Amino acid sequence: MAGVAAEDVLRQIRETTSPSESGEENWKSRPTPELIDHLVAMHRRWANENIPLIEALLERVEAAPDLAARLPSVGRIRRLFTRMRHELEQHLRKEENVLFPAILSIERCAATSTPLPRQAFGSVLNPIALMESDHSADARIWDEIGDLTYGYTVAEDSPESVRLLFRELQKLAVAIHEHTHLENNILFPRVVRLENDLRSQNKSAGAT
Repeated sequence: MAGVAAEDVLRQIRETTSPSESGEENWKSRPTPELIDHLVAMHRRWANENIPLIEALLERVEAAPDLAARLPSVGRIRRLFTRMRHELEQHLRKEENVLFPAILSIERCAATSTPLPRQAFGSVLNPIALMESDHSADARIWDEIGDLTYGYTVAEDSPESVRLLFRELQKLAVAIHEHTHLENNILFPRVVRLENDLRSQNKSAGAT
């Protein structure tokens, strides 16, 4: 199953899971602050739960000769996962410390009909472009991990450690893909439209 991407995995899960079971919500109609709180909660869960568990499982499999023999690519998977974790940590810091506060500031300006504040990065399009570039780089890493795990498919006689590792990798891959979808397709277009509307209103007010 080489070439299986996180998007394909997510599609397969959705085909076998009802909306009520998956817990997916219509974030298009939710307020921006609520969506951002949801995204930050995802960040915390990955950092405190998912990533440490996967790292422990990778270490366990790689350290046991009999397990490592069943998964020869475990060293490469571990190196890719470590790289992904480092890049993800930087990405999440930029979102939480720079982009999300800027988005909430734009929301407040819209709610109070006040002019947009000057930002060091200029338009919100600039940090968004950086985040989208990070998303693309992250997706490439997950595609490679998906290839190395045969689309997170384990042999019937695989030991439980390998089964659990593949399940947790798949779960995190799907969660990160869903996170990327919420940002790229809902949050980012929404705030770009809002910023453009506010800039147009400010120009109109200045011309009168």
